[in-house]
Amino acid sequence: MTPADQLPAAFHWRGGTYDAEYRHVVSSGGSLVDLLAPDTGERVLDLGCGTGTVTAQIADRGATVHGLDISESMIAEARRRHPGIRFDLGDAEALTPDTPYDAVFCNSALHWMAAPTRVFGAVSAALAPGGRFVAEVPVVGSLAELRELLLRAWEQAGIPGPPTPTRWRLRPPQTYLTGLADTGFTVTSARTSRRERTLDGVPPSRWWSRYGPEVFHGLSAAQRARLHAALDDLAPPDVGCGSTLLRFRAHRPRRPEVP
Repeated sequence: MTPADQLPAAFHWRGGTYDAEYRHVVSSGGSLVDLLAPDTGERVLDLGCGTGTVTAQIADRGATVHGLDISESMIAEARRRHPGIRFDLGDAEALTPDTPYDAVFCNSALHWMAAPTRVFGAVSAALAPGGRFVAEVPVVGSLAELRELLLRAWEQAGIPGPPTPTRWRLRPPQTYLTGLADTGFTVTSARTSRRERTLDGVPPSRWWSRYGPEVFHGLSAAQRARLHAALDDLAPPDVGCGSTLLRFRAHRPRRPEVP
């Protein structure tokens, strides 16, 4: 596990308000736990555990669960809420468990990770032979209206060049499925679905400031003001922020039997 002082710069999440701001992510975790189907006595890693809300659901099924996240704020909140569960600050690319896990679970976190194939390799190494990896991740097609709105507002604000990329990455589903195969996983189920949502009255400028603040980095105060105004002026009522989600279950192969 990577020491805390070697982790990337802290993410902007606020552990105390995460469940309210990302309630759509938390609420979908229950059905993903159903796909995981944790059993009594199994060792499960919740990768990108956030505040531990879904981690606790896994524990309620009888599994021994360990939560891991890169955000200090998230881990602090998870420890406060669920003192009976182990939560650690750590890097998904550097998993070094003392004992292999029976399963690794990841709810809406892979799109924050820069190199999913390296993560898959680390997950495979952390799993016992035959162990399973269950995850859901937003992919290409997500947030299309908001991204189009940003480009239009950027042009109207007269800002040169393209917007700075966000820390979250919307990849094609095949990127993940190919990465799993390349690291030795057998994918036993995979499907995409849509989750439709609107901003529900939140101004687009506030949404981008909260969830994609990188787009404002390097802008002058005047440019930021023009971009904020353009985002809100150009937005239609109830602008959509729906997601296209890939959900998969994959297994690490078992060791070949010794003749």
